[in-house]
Amino acid sequence: GTLLDGASLSGRVLTASGQALRNATVVLTDAAGGRRTAVTGSFGPYEFTGLETGRSYLITVQSRRYRFANRTVEMTDNLSDVVLVGLE
Repeated sequence: GTLLDGASLSGRVLTASGQALRNATVVLTDAAGGRRTAVTGSFGPYEFTGLETGRSYLITVQSRRYRFANRTVEMTDNLSDVVLVGLE
């Protein structure tokens, strides 16, 4: 992968009914098992910076009240607006 200042991945975490979810932990895991975490703010935003392009990352969300499906993203460039929505 390439790390030119690194790519960023950002978005929001929402409940199944579309409400912003604060204090959810978003975990980003790379193929080598390296993990980073971000905790969502009041309107559900999260952001990771310094990511390598040309790699896949697994996104998981940990929340006390909601369950989320795992999601894999391929970092080709900066990704913004990656919305993670809780399951019913």
